[in-house]
Amino acid sequence: MIVLYIFFALIAVCILLVLYLMKPNQKRDLRPFLGRRFAHRGLHTGSGRIPENSPAAFKAAAEAGYGVELDVRHTQDHYLVVFHDSDLKRMCGIDKKVRECTWEELKQYPLLNSTETIPLFADVLRLMGTLPIICEIKVEFQNDVPSLCRDTLHQIQNHHGPVCIQSFHPLIPGWFRKNAPHIIRGQLSSKFTKKDGKSYLGRFMQNHLLFNFLGRPDYVAYNQNCVDVWGFRFCRKFFHVSTIGWTFRSIEKENSVGKAWFDSYIFERYVPESSKIHSKQS
Repeated sequence: MIVLYIFFALIAVCILLVLYLMKPNQKRDLRPFLGRRFAHRGLHTGSGRIPENSPAAFKAAAEAGYGVELDVRHTQDHYLVVFHDSDLKRMCGIDKKVRECTWEELKQYPLLNSTETIPLFADVLRLMGTLPIICEIKVEFQNDVPSLCRDTLHQIQNHHGPVCIQSFHPLIPGWFRKNAPHIIRGQLSSKFTKKDGKSYLGRFMQNHLLFNFLGRPDYVAYNQNCVDVWGFRFCRKFFHVSTIGWTFRSIEKENSVGKAWFDSYIFERYVPESSKIHSKQS
């Protein structure tokens, strides 16, 4: 009988631990970011005409009334630029890391042989005006987290429109939780596998949102192709956390997966009729 008591006690402890680790924040007004479509890296064409994360892509999104999702990272001289990859190979044909380049150097490189170049975060904020922005913070080294977060916060605080931050790295929302709790923060995640280069424990915790204890995110941004992960489903159902799905590439997928699991959609390569969406189904 004692062994049985110990067994059930251990199960109870494990359940409580999971709830503690997974629990999001539940006290924020997220209305500017819910029930909307966000253009992934701007409203781009995927070709050289309007490249992703370019001024033209953000201008097109703003003119159509869409919010945007974008990526920010540091240059060598600590300018905050909007660029997804850690290196310039795919978008500029240059075999060099963004963090190895100064801002003056980056300005010389066209995006996908277009007339567009890599923009500053401050310039994109001005282009978007009062439309909502989801800002993903890209970090390569843990030691860079404080300075990158401080610079991002400075830009956001000088902007009049709604901006939230998110990151795959749980220390990013963790930094904002501690130093700028008024900024809406989200935890990005997906179903990571061995090929992603993470340890088994790291993959398991990130897949199932068990790093939420670090940042207590106001919402979860999850890969719309991976809604079968039990941690995501449990977090949504039990904690009623707000969710943003990434990245939708068809209206059909929105109407199936989107309506069932997400409050907002990040979309790419198609243009929906409206920036607003219906509420998700319970």
